[in-house]
Amino acid sequence: MIQYNKYIALLVIDFQNDFSDPQGSHYIPGASEIISHINAEINLCHASGGEVIYTQDWHPSTTKHFASHNGHAGEHCVRNSWGAQIHPDLEISGDVLRKGIDGEDAFSCFSVRDLESGVVKPTLMETLLRDRNIQKIVFVGLSTDFCIRYSAMEALSKGFEVAIVSSCVCSTNRDIQVQILKDLEENGVELA
Repeated sequence: MIQYNKYIALLVIDFQNDFSDPQGSHYIPGASEIISHINAEINLCHASGGEVIYTQDWHPSTTKHFASHNGHAGEHCVRNSWGAQIHPDLEISGDVLRKGIDGEDAFSCFSVRDLESGVVKPTLMETLLRDRNIQKIVFVGLSTDFCIRYSAMEALSKGFEVAIVSSCVCSTNRDIQVQILKDLEENGVELA
């Protein structure tokens, strides 16, 4: 169990309808089953003075990120759509950082990559965390094999302590969840 304090931020990653609702375009099996666990972490974090920050994919309808435009991903989380909205059962009580807003790849909450030039640019996440004197980041949300994995590894490279609450994450493929968490742990991520 994580002992939250004012130096710890809980990052709730991409818990949006397209990923977390069975009617979503990229539903992740088991996602709807972890909402109550995530809400419990949000409440624990707030009660102990920690910060809660949410991320939200916010893609334009036309982007080279999508397979329909020669990208690698199916259409998901198109800005202002039902699919891009944060799941209605998730408690929202903190800042929301939107990513992929200009059509970039946004697998990490710390950076986006332009699909034409390959240039990587930072998001505001590191600034939000440093301005609040955050030392440790706890990840929950979706999905372990993409945005959580890339965000956790980038957080480590930036010198943050990193933890993942394993009861509050899901992968697009349940068969690889255990291996991904093991790999992350071997790289310095605490599993709680």
